[in-house]
Amino acid sequence: MVDNAKPKDLIGQIIDNKYELISPLGEGGMAVVYNARRLRINDEVAVKILHPETTLDAVSQIRFEREAQAAARIKHPNIVTIHDFGTSNGLTYLVMELLQGPTLGEELARHNGLTVERTLNILLPVCQAIGVAHQEGIIHRDLKPSNILLHKLKDGTELVKVVDFGIVKVRSSEALTQVNNILGTPHYMSPEQCYSRELDARSDIYSLAIIGYEMLAGRLPFDEASIIEILQAQVEKAPPSLRQYRPDIAVNLEVAILRALSKKAEQRPSSAYQFAQELLSGAGIQSTSSSTGQLKAKLTSTEILSSIAASANRNTSNNPIKSDTISRRLPKPLPDFNNFVGRKRELERLMAEYQLLTSGKARPVIVLGEKGFGISRLGEEFNQWLKTQNIPVLLTKFYESTSRVQLPFQPWLDLLRRSLGIRRQALAQESDLINITSERLGLTLPQCMFENRSLDEAEKWSVFEAIEAIITRTLSEHHDHLGILIFDNLEYANLSLELLSYLTRNLRTRTLFVLLANAEKVTQKGHPCQEWLAALSRSGGYETIRLQPLSHNELRIMLDGIFGRLEIVERDIERIWAVSLGNPYYIVEIIRYLLNEGKITLQTGWVCENIDEFALPESLQHLAEIKLAQIDESIIELLRQAALIGHEFSFDILEKVSGLNEDELVDSLEKAVKTRILQESDKREEVYHFPDPAIQFVLYEAIPRRRKRKLHLQVAQVIETIVKNNQQKLSRYSAALLHHFYEAGEIEKTFYYGRAAAEAAFSRLDIPEAEKYYLWALSAAKEMQEEGRSPNTTEQAELYLGSARIALHLGQIEKAQEALAKSQNLAETEQNEAIICRTQLIKSQIEYSYSNFTLALTAAEAGLTAAQSIGDNKTESCLLLILSQIFTALGQTQETLDSLNSNLVIARQNKDYLTESQILSLLGSTFGLVGNFKQGFSLIEEGLKIARNNKDRLGELKALERLGKLYTQTMQLELALEAYDCGLGLARSLETKLEEGMFENGRGDIYRHLNEIELARECYQELLSIAHLVNSLSGKALASHNLALVTLELGVYSDAVSKLKSALDQHTKLGQLRLVAEAYYALGSAYEQLGQVEPAQAAYQSAIDYCQRIIHPTYEWQAHYGLANILWMFGQSDEALTELVTAQEIINHLCEALPDNANKEEFMRDKLKVSSLMEDIKQSLET
Repeated sequence: MVDNAKPKDLIGQIIDNKYELISPLGEGGMAVVYNARRLRINDEVAVKILHPETTLDAVSQIRFEREAQAAARIKHPNIVTIHDFGTSNGLTYLVMELLQGPTLGEELARHNGLTVERTLNILLPVCQAIGVAHQEGIIHRDLKPSNILLHKLKDGTELVKVVDFGIVKVRSSEALTQVNNILGTPHYMSPEQCYSRELDARSDIYSLAIIGYEMLAGRLPFDEASIIEILQAQVEKAPPSLRQYRPDIAVNLEVAILRALSKKAEQRPSSAYQFAQELLSGAGIQSTSSSTGQLKAKLTSTEILSSIAASANRNTSNNPIKSDTISRRLPKPLPDFNNFVGRKRELERLMAEYQLLTSGKARPVIVLGEKGFGISRLGEEFNQWLKTQNIPVLLTKFYESTSRVQLPFQPWLDLLRRSLGIRRQALAQESDLINITSERLGLTLPQCMFENRSLDEAEKWSVFEAIEAIITRTLSEHHDHLGILIFDNLEYANLSLELLSYLTRNLRTRTLFVLLANAEKVTQKGHPCQEWLAALSRSGGYETIRLQPLSHNELRIMLDGIFGRLEIVERDIERIWAVSLGNPYYIVEIIRYLLNEGKITLQTGWVCENIDEFALPESLQHLAEIKLAQIDESIIELLRQAALIGHEFSFDILEKVSGLNEDELVDSLEKAVKTRILQESDKREEVYHFPDPAIQFVLYEAIPRRRKRKLHLQVAQVIETIVKNNQQKLSRYSAALLHHFYEAGEIEKTFYYGRAAAEAAFSRLDIPEAEKYYLWALSAAKEMQEEGRSPNTTEQAELYLGSARIALHLGQIEKAQEALAKSQNLAETEQNEAIICRTQLIKSQIEYSYSNFTLALTAAEAGLTAAQSIGDNKTESCLLLILSQIFTALGQTQETLDSLNSNLVIARQNKDYLTESQILSLLGSTFGLVGNFKQGFSLIEEGLKIARNNKDRLGELKALERLGKLYTQTMQLELALEAYDCGLGLARSLETKLEEGMFENGRGDIYRHLNEIELARECYQELLSIAHLVNSLSGKALASHNLALVTLELGVYSDAVSKLKSALDQHTKLGQLRLVAEAYYALGSAYEQLGQVEPAQAAYQSAIDYCQRIIHPTYEWQAHYGLANILWMFGQSDEALTELVTAQEIINHLCEALPDNANKEEFMRDKLKVSSLMEDIKQSLET
């Protein structure tokens, strides 16, 4: 046994019949490294062995192995080579190449700071090694000098090696590298590591910058007295100036290191390669980057010293600028605002990603930036470069959902047109593409692509396959069958996210997907792209390029790009940067303003007059006001009308509102386009939009209030004529109609269109908008009543019912009850059975949320009778679903199955995919509870697929919770945790508090299985807090039950008995028989530990009775085992064997029902005690 072996005790031992341990090389908090001999090859290697006392739980063991495998994938001369990994005789080991030489930490201990030459010769290879690791999706997480080895080769030369990839994930709680579950070494940890947040490559870059700082300064930037103070400094304090310790280094080199030490990850270099290039540039060295963005592994001393000397000559003062003017190239006769500048690094990164595609390693690239940062321009420039390389590229953009009709697949039709080289104007109608595609490509486009309606499953997949075929055909023109797809405005891709998922799955090995997005919008809470990106991350990952504000130096380059040569003093550049904060769009607008004001003029060259005393625009809104002041007043009035219509507007609506004839309107719009106030959308020839929201805002706010109301009414009436007698158009335009009538003060119309707008918003789960629209409409109804007008009673009932549904979704139960009562009263006054049955549905859901299952059952049955009597199949299906949930809570298994099977038939007949998804996942969960695991997994996964295919996030939420439970039952704990984590994020984005609590509860169950008791307690406590917040009795009871189990695990048995009795009482009152059975089993365990055998026997027997009554095999076998233990204590061996035989039969049945991919060994781990006790009893009987 090696349980408590010291390092010297293992010397001479042979590990796994392959490695003989010769001598210890070093020891850390978690492992010992030995010099070892490989027996088969007879060479020397290093073997790292985890301390035997280090306790590895199941998940940590899995992750450790996965990380070791990941590190082994990285093949690079500056990364230690991993040879082998395994376990032997209770030891976990890792085999790597044997390195000779000191660590960087030892090197630094001998010197008070290193020369710039020495620093770069070490740090640049480390950057390249880390960059390669990042490309493999591996984050080091624990970069520090002791993990950088200076390996001495036989010829005496030095080779830098990075070690310990991924091993930091399994640090023990005593090790320096873990403080309250924070992985890393505090002196070198990024701020996001200190907060235990999700890490990406930029965390490693921060650590590299700390190392670089220490190498040059001879000290750490943050070296406080305690670990807590160090962590606080990493998060809050700015690092001291590097040049106060090393005044001899270049200013730009200090800037490069301090930028990489930014507290915000997005302000650091985006890659290790970029950081290395900035170090080189800061030291005055020309970059030696290759086409893939990688750097030469090592610069010679001569190269570095000569470049540093040249840099020193150029920087005799602290200012890197030699004179007070910038004059680099010949002046241009006209400013070139289309010159692409300031994004060279990002463009090179995209080029490098294409190079990775040729080796099959490319992943989708998400380019993020704020408005005005040049996201679209970067995509266009990349597109142009690809064309020069004869690389097939298809480019399209997604469109903001507006008030006008838009084909769901419009972006993809645009992509097809561009691939065929057809302008929109050349088509009489979009569907002409069917014949053209057939003739040119031999492919058939489904007619449904050109119809503005929801598609059924078969139609949807036919469209997906057609688009995939088009892209594949286009790419086939390239000899490698490789190509690029560029998508702009990802933030508006709601209708296309499922199709994007389909294409990234099927085409990713031969296609680079580049998706450009507004960072502010896609990172908003609840945005559909967040969920989509999370799914993309789980299915292979993606790369992120985040556009940063332009730096001072990039601003100078931008000015050179615009003018060729511009004489401008440095302080004026500083002022322009300070006002614009590096926003490229803002910079261009300021430059245009200075040109218009005569502050920049063409003399012998372009010259900027001193602008010290000149008032620059203080904001984009101020700029918009200045720009509009230069526009003809006749056009301004038209633009105000356009701004009132909305961000985007059609020619037809503006023509009717303005009263201008067609020629006058065309002329005015052309002038607005030339002055860049408007842009013509390429989506449709007669649609325009405001590229600058500030301009639209200024125009709208300039309209007098009375005039606004009149114009809003005029716009609403124009749109109303468009949607007349067209229900499909009404659904799409309803929000615009409601908005304009509301702003016009037309309360009757606000009341009339409120429900349509609210229901459209709710259908896309835009809950805040739906809530607002219901409020507007109900406020209008109240105002009508105050004026003596009678709003339609049925419509009022519908509005209150919708408000109740929204409040219920948000967990505002009292508000839901209040709105429901009003709806019910109005519906009964009108004797409207259709609304009455739906009020019963909401009432049942409210009572269910309160855990009043009897009242919930009564309401659901009443509603079901009403729905069936009037033939309302959709409501009937919803009522059957809530009935099934009630039966499940009450442990009435057969009733649950009967209700679900009946409901499934109705849902499929009605093609009600949202209800079908929830039925299937609940049906699967029920099968899982009774021990039919294979069927359970199959049904839940089918329900999850339908939910995701139909963008039904509520259905997906339910399916993930049920999938997590089933994974837990079958002891697939890592998969269960993934399902719960995914569901928790989704619940938070949807703001469904009780569901959030249930996912926390599931995570608690996982941690309890893994003996992570404190983590389990935290999760259960979170459920309890949420249950109190939303007043869920069943949530409170479940949390109390599970917190009692934590007490039991901690060995506080008397306290556990008291808490379990309280939980049992709550479950009994609520009628939750499944939890009653589980509580009795836990009580039996607690009594048994206390030695109170008679109460234990009674509790186990009660658990068995309830388990058999509701079919709960997962707990029944445990109760039989517990009872057998008690009977054996009483000397009743035969009776004990009978209980054990029953338990074993149940276990065998459960094992047979496992899906093929389940780990049967893990599943059986806690069940082996049954056969073991059976053997003990049999042996005792024999003796």
